[in-house]
Amino acid sequence: MNQRNADHPAGQTALLVLVILIGLNLRPFLTAIGPLSGEIGRALSLGMDTLAWLTLLPLWLIGVGVLLTPRLRLEPLQDVHFDGLHRLNSDPVVMRYITGRPDAPED
Repeated sequence: MNQRNADHPAGQTALLVLVILIGLNLRPFLTAIGPLSGEIGRALSLGMDTLAWLTLLPLWLIGVGVLLTPRLRLEPLQDVHFDGLHRLNSDPVVMRYITGRPDAPED
Protein backbone atom coordinates (compact mmCIF):
# COMPACT_ATOMS: atom_id res chain seq x y z
CA MET A 1 0.00 0.00 0.00
CA ASN A 2 1.48 3.37 -0.94
CA GLN A 3 1.60 6.34 1.41
CA ARG A 4 -1.35 8.13 -0.20
CA ASN A 5 -3.65 5.11 0.36
CA ALA A 6 -2.39 4.68 3.93
CA ASP A 7 -3.36 8.30 4.72
CA HIS A 8 -7.04 7.91 3.74
CA PRO A 9 -8.29 4.40 4.68
CA ALA A 10 -11.52 5.68 6.23
CA GLY A 11 -12.37 7.73 3.15
CA GLN A 12 -11.69 4.79 0.87
CA THR A 13 -13.84 2.52 3.01
CA ALA A 14 -16.67 5.06 2.97
CA LEU A 15 -16.41 5.36 -0.82
CA LEU A 16 -16.49 1.57 -1.19
CA VAL A 17 -19.56 1.31 1.04
CA LEU A 18 -21.27 4.09 -0.92
CA VAL A 19 -20.59 2.39 -4.26
CA ILE A 20 -21.91 -0.93 -2.93
CA LEU A 21 -25.07 0.68 -1.53
CA ILE A 22 -25.76 2.52 -4.77
CA GLY A 23 -25.19 -0.68 -6.72
CA LEU A 24 -27.60 -2.59 -4.51
CA ASN A 25 -30.22 0.13 -4.90
CA LEU A 26 -29.84 0.13 -8.70
CA ARG A 27 -29.85 -3.67 -9.00
CA PRO A 28 -33.58 -4.07 -9.64
CA PHE A 29 -33.50 -1.47 -12.41
CA LEU A 30 -30.35 -2.77 -14.08
CA THR A 31 -31.03 -6.48 -13.96
CA ALA A 32 -34.79 -6.85 -13.62
CA ILE A 33 -36.32 -9.63 -15.64
CA GLY A 34 -39.71 -8.69 -14.18
CA PRO A 35 -42.54 -10.03 -16.33
CA LEU A 36 -40.37 -12.79 -17.76
CA SER A 37 -39.23 -14.27 -14.44
CA GLY A 38 -42.13 -16.71 -14.10
CA GLU A 39 -41.74 -17.94 -17.65
CA ILE A 40 -37.95 -18.29 -17.32
CA GLY A 41 -38.32 -20.08 -13.99
CA ARG A 42 -40.81 -22.59 -15.41
CA ALA A 43 -38.77 -23.19 -18.58
CA LEU A 44 -35.54 -23.79 -16.64
CA SER A 45 -37.12 -25.32 -13.51
CA LEU A 46 -35.61 -22.59 -11.34
CA GLY A 47 -37.01 -21.09 -8.17
CA MET A 48 -37.17 -17.38 -7.52
CA ASP A 49 -34.11 -17.57 -5.26
CA THR A 50 -32.02 -18.99 -8.12
CA LEU A 51 -33.37 -16.36 -10.52
CA ALA A 52 -32.33 -13.69 -8.01
CA TRP A 53 -28.76 -15.05 -8.08
CA LEU A 54 -28.78 -14.98 -11.88
CA THR A 55 -29.42 -11.25 -11.76
CA LEU A 56 -27.18 -10.51 -8.77
CA LEU A 57 -24.00 -12.25 -9.93
CA PRO A 58 -23.44 -10.36 -13.21
CA LEU A 59 -24.01 -7.01 -11.52
CA TRP A 60 -21.74 -7.97 -8.63
CA LEU A 61 -18.99 -8.99 -11.05
CA ILE A 62 -19.31 -5.68 -12.90
CA GLY A 63 -19.03 -3.79 -9.61
CA VAL A 64 -16.00 -5.75 -8.45
CA GLY A 65 -14.34 -5.26 -11.84
CA VAL A 66 -14.77 -1.51 -11.58
CA LEU A 67 -13.43 -1.38 -8.04
CA LEU A 68 -10.35 -3.37 -9.02
CA THR A 69 -9.52 -1.09 -11.93
CA PRO A 70 -6.12 0.52 -11.35
CA ARG A 71 -7.35 3.87 -12.70
CA LEU A 72 -9.89 4.27 -9.90
CA ARG A 73 -8.30 6.38 -7.21
CA LEU A 74 -9.20 9.22 -4.93
CA GLU A 75 -6.55 11.87 -4.59
CA PRO A 76 -6.46 15.47 -3.38
CA LEU A 77 -6.95 18.18 -5.98
CA GLN A 78 -3.60 19.57 -7.12
CA ASP A 79 -2.41 22.18 -9.62
CA VAL A 80 -1.86 19.51 -12.30
CA HIS A 81 -5.63 18.82 -12.31
CA PHE A 82 -6.76 22.37 -13.14
CA ASP A 83 -5.99 22.27 -16.86
CA GLY A 84 -8.13 19.17 -17.43
CA LEU A 85 -10.85 20.46 -15.12
CA HIS A 86 -10.94 23.76 -17.00
CA ARG A 87 -11.20 21.93 -20.35
CA LEU A 88 -14.16 19.92 -19.07
CA ASN A 89 -15.89 22.92 -17.51
CA SER A 90 -15.38 24.95 -20.71
CA ASP A 91 -17.05 22.33 -22.90
CA PRO A 92 -20.71 23.27 -23.53
CA VAL A 93 -21.70 19.64 -24.11
CA VAL A 94 -20.34 18.63 -20.69
CA MET A 95 -21.81 21.60 -18.85
CA ARG A 96 -25.23 21.55 -20.52
CA TYR A 97 -26.86 19.57 -17.70
CA ILE A 98 -24.67 20.77 -14.84
CA THR A 99 -24.82 24.58 -14.93
CA GLY A 100 -26.34 25.20 -18.36
CA ARG A 101 -23.34 27.12 -19.62
CA PRO A 102 -19.60 26.59 -19.96
CA ASP A 103 -17.24 28.32 -17.56
CA ALA A 104 -15.57 31.52 -18.65
CA PRO A 105 -11.76 31.73 -18.37
CA GLU A 106 -12.01 33.90 -15.24
CA ASP A 107 -14.16 31.29 -13.47
